Amino acid sequence: MTASQNTKPSDQSAPNPVATNSHEFRRRLFIQILVLLTVTCGAAVTGLLAEQQLDNYLPETKTLPSVFNRKASGTSGVFEVANKSGIAATAWLFPYRELPTVKGALVIISPSESLAEFEARQILDWVREGNDLVYLDHFAFKLTRRMLKLMNVDASDAQSITDAKITPGDKNPLFAHVAQLTVSADTRLTGAPALLTDKDGGILFATIKLGKGHILLGTVPSLISNRRLTAKEQWANFQFFINWLRTTHGDVFFDERCHGFSRNQNVFVYLARGPTGAFTMQLLLILAVAVLGAAQRFGRLETLVSKRKISNLEFIYGLSNTYKRAKANAATLEIIGQAFRTRVCKILAVSPHESDEHLLEAWNRSLLPTQPLRQAVTQFLTDYQTQMQKRNLSDNELKSLIITCDKITEQIKQLQSHPHPQIERTQNDDKNS
Repeated sequence: MTASQNTKPSDQSAPNPVATNSHEFRRRLFIQILVLLTVTCGAAVTGLLAEQQLDNYLPETKTLPSVFNRKASGTSGVFEVANKSGIAATAWLFPYRELPTVKGALVIISPSESLAEFEARQILDWVREGNDLVYLDHFAFKLTRRMLKLMNVDASDAQSITDAKITPGDKNPLFAHVAQLTVSADTRLTGAPALLTDKDGGILFATIKLGKGHILLGTVPSLISNRRLTAKEQWANFQFFINWLRTTHGDVFFDERCHGFSRNQNVFVYLARGPTGAFTMQLLLILAVAVLGAAQRFGRLETLVSKRKISNLEFIYGLSNTYKRAKANAATLEIIGQAFRTRVCKILAVSPHESDEHLLEAWNRSLLPTQPLRQAVTQFLTDYQTQMQKRNLSDNELKSLIITCDKITEQIKQLQSHPHPQIERTQNDDKNS
């Protein structure tokens, strides 16, 4: 037997320790990422379900007559009723300039923001082409009556009624199977053909023919709210509304743009669908692997605690010195003036986007300010706009305006904490009435 015969053949099937360790590391890393994704998704779904259940028990913080709102003030119920009645109802989320691309009826119920004049003209031009409009609102403020003025109609304050039972007086087909309507209103229409009136003759609903289309106006925005579905005697409200929709031609669009909803695509969603999104996801995965590897190799990550602290007063002094060196008196005045303007708008329940003319008009109508305070606020806003146009303020001018602003703010706080006797008498009269 030769030496070559005595030599045993080498074992080619022996496992490679390096490859085994690499495979084990990848398997463990994959399991960790899978567990992380599972826990994250489970926590997110559980949180959403818990928030939804909790939201069903909590009362509404504000009224929102939207088809997306399933609470008492929403209109999701009439939206489902319309679809089950054979009426094609959808939510309108686009700008009003796109209305000419569709045909049907637009339903606007108590807009969250007053319609701009050009938006009102776009809607009325669409109605003139043979479409229909349902517009229900309180019309309590002048800014909410822009569309009414374009139709030569107006609204006025009247005696408030709450869940009043009104029986239609004529045999109009719109009141088929409607024994009585349950309405709540604070204003009445004037200068429009009456469809339904209260006991004093105040117009609650009116119909107007505009071009080839028709308009249903009403001062009862809560006519078809979800809370009326809980009482069987109030179902006639929905019957009246469905009767009107059956007289229209085409689809029915519930305007949700007036409530702040829009179908405009988010810029992050747009970028995530392209190469930018894929690149970002790859970077996030690499970062996740790097963090996991660093935690396994060097231990857990710790946050460095900075023991150097700065007081609020030092921060204010430093920021003031920075503005002074930059000669940014105009920027300082703009910050203070906008904060004061926002405060006044909040007191008057006026949108901060309204012009100074509309703000001053609402301020002068309010019972809160006295005559000297009205003049002071008017003068301050006038001086503020004048100085902002100059864009070059001296230190004395800036100091004078700031002192005036502080004095007015202090007077407003005093009036809010200690109302004028005339205001108290007015409030007592409202409670007695």
